[in-house]
Amino acid sequence: MPMGANLVVALCEQNAHSIREELHLIEAGDVKIMLRGDDVSDTEALRLRTNLGRLLEIIEGLRGQCD
Repeated sequence: MPMGANLVVALCEQNAHSIREELHLIEAGDVKIMLRGDDVSDTEALRLRTNLGRLLEIIEGLRGQCD
């Protein structure tokens, strides 16, 4: 069964919300990401912002196709 634009946008919006929450925690210093003893919080925040940007592109690209 094919996935309609409405569902794709809704799922992407949910994921974008989760990423925003995670970014907020990292940027507020409430969460530190450690890898092999090194603080990689800034690297992880950059990765999350990049993923958020891609999700927002999908949302904007499909929003016009929603019923």
